[in-house]
Amino acid sequence: MNTDKFEQISENPTTFLAAIPKDLAKNAKFRIDLHVFLNENIKERAKYLALCFIDPVIFFNTALFFPNPRGDVGDRTVPCVLRPQQEKAIRKIKQAIDDGFDLAIDKSRDEGATFLLCGITLLYWLIQNEFTALLGSRVEELVDKSTDIINGRVVGSEKTLFYKIMYLLNNLPPYLKPNYTKTHMFLQNLENGSAYTGESTSMGFGKGSRATVIAVDELAAVEPKIAQAIIENIADVATCCIFNSTQGDWGEAHPYAKMLKDGDVQKVILDWTDNPIKNVGLYKSEREGEVTLYDLEYYKKAYPDLVLPKLRLANAGPDANNPLKTDKLRLKKKAVPEQYHSLFVWDGGVSNFNCFRSKWYDAEEKRPQRTKRGMAQNVLRIPAGSSDLFFSFALTEQLRDRVQTPRYYGDVNYTIGFDGCINHSELIYGSHHSPLQWWGELHNGRPLQGHNYVIGCDLSKGTGTSNSVAAVIDVNTNELVGLYVTAYLSISDFTERVVALGEWIGGNEQPLIGWEENGAPEFQVRVNELGWYNLYVKQNKLNKPTKSANKYGWRSTKGTNGTKVEVLNKLDAALHEGLRDVPRFRPLIVYDEQLINELASYVWAEGKIDIMPAAMQTESSGAKAAHGDRVIACAVANDSVEQQVQGDEIEARYFSPSSWEGRRRNKEEKDIRIKKGCKAGMD
Repeated sequence: MNTDKFEQISENPTTFLAAIPKDLAKNAKFRIDLHVFLNENIKERAKYLALCFIDPVIFFNTALFFPNPRGDVGDRTVPCVLRPQQEKAIRKIKQAIDDGFDLAIDKSRDEGATFLLCGITLLYWLIQNEFTALLGSRVEELVDKSTDIINGRVVGSEKTLFYKIMYLLNNLPPYLKPNYTKTHMFLQNLENGSAYTGESTSMGFGKGSRATVIAVDELAAVEPKIAQAIIENIADVATCCIFNSTQGDWGEAHPYAKMLKDGDVQKVILDWTDNPIKNVGLYKSEREGEVTLYDLEYYKKAYPDLVLPKLRLANAGPDANNPLKTDKLRLKKKAVPEQYHSLFVWDGGVSNFNCFRSKWYDAEEKRPQRTKRGMAQNVLRIPAGSSDLFFSFALTEQLRDRVQTPRYYGDVNYTIGFDGCINHSELIYGSHHSPLQWWGELHNGRPLQGHNYVIGCDLSKGTGTSNSVAAVIDVNTNELVGLYVTAYLSISDFTERVVALGEWIGGNEQPLIGWEENGAPEFQVRVNELGWYNLYVKQNKLNKPTKSANKYGWRSTKGTNGTKVEVLNKLDAALHEGLRDVPRFRPLIVYDEQLINELASYVWAEGKIDIMPAAMQTESSGAKAAHGDRVIACAVANDSVEQQVQGDEIEARYFSPSSWEGRRRNKEEKDIRIKKGCKAGMD
């Protein structure tokens, strides 16, 4: 390279970038020519560094080398040539540092995100005066461990952040290397005062510090409460905080996963599908027995007999040399010759959360070390899949195919008589904002009176932070026909609504009410005051009434043999049966999309034998006790069905408990329950 050539390509960042070869061999030769020229022409160095700072992609593609430990001997240090998505990431990181805003890097593992972060901060460390970067990782041993440059080689643990920085620094052209000093978790440029400092991401991370930028690596691996404290604490330490992480074991419960959902936080995505080594043969199975091919160039060359006839039918050209008129192609397994069946996974996406696949992905998935959770966590970037899901992804995806809009919306209007019982209840029609959603049939403004019903309740304190939910199952059709959801009623007031709901529902027999009694004794007190007698009776392992003093309501207990695991297992089994054309035992059919979303969020809690929504893992025990949701309400209702017989399909007249006939029937039912050893809840 001579002066004229340099002047020609360095007119602006665009012309310089256009001159940089992307081929590794040609790129290496370009670097040699460039840096031999700059080594001999000191005046041109400032122009080169200015271009690098304007567009740091130039710095990466002409000055930095990345390690390649999986390569052959002699090829384990390779020139950095950024992929398009990495170029976007680098420019976004620079914008965040310059403009002073926070940034989250949502990445698949092994996409080079940490090296990108180290490389861009190294550029500032080299050029800017008094630049300070604070680096953090889960433990001190991942920040720095005996790293230094000795006899031209980087020593220390290659897992650490400082090793990566020292590696990049060591492989810079000699004229770019400044004098520096290096101690444990500290690296300072002696020529401009810029410095790296490091800390482990503990509760005190960043306290007392001031920095230009903070880079937190693998935040999702940090215990959630500590991670949340770090996010809050470092806001005053630097104007730019960059969080770089794959998903962790806490899944959706982790502050990092919540950050990625926050519309106010800017994000960069580095996904495996943008990696040209991994995305060869990209395809997706969105329906069972079908796949959609996205990398048509690959399939045209590798399997022309499979693809080209289909493309001709799609009017995309008669042979492989003609330009495509479509960028994807859908194949149905039944129309594909059997010899090609093994090329694809045709499962409708249930085994990989309905994400993309490729030749690399399919091979990686088959490795014995790989688990579904590990793929979700490290490759697919899916927070929910990063935890141990209780309800399988395949189940929730199949349930989504049956989602229906409620037939009716509204609320129950009721009056309480002089005897304290609800003596009139009716449905007031409303909108989708109303608390009651109803999927079942109505006849003369009421559900089918020839059927019987159960109501399962999960209670909250009514402070607005979580819902109280009543789930209604039609025992005759095994359908979840109704949901009453509110966040603003006290337990006592919600109990009135549930009893009023039961009055309106009616049926051959009084609807049976079940509820989670943990922390909510006032529910049964109010039910008793309202004169409702058909209540869920606690059962022992032999399905016989318990001998405890408090016989009514379902009590949640933890552990492998606890009642919570038991009722959720029953719900899981019933939901699976509901998907069968011919159920083998009692099914449950659901139509509510929000319920399905909550099912998809239920995970085994980290470090304990318990099941809960992923987002609740980090809440206090008090908050958990005050929480109500659709899943538990539905599970309690499903369990309650065992204590309610089917209706006789005859539209019998229903009598209010406050009427003479209602009180007479109440007494008869009470006598029957006493004979069975179950004293009525109102006694």
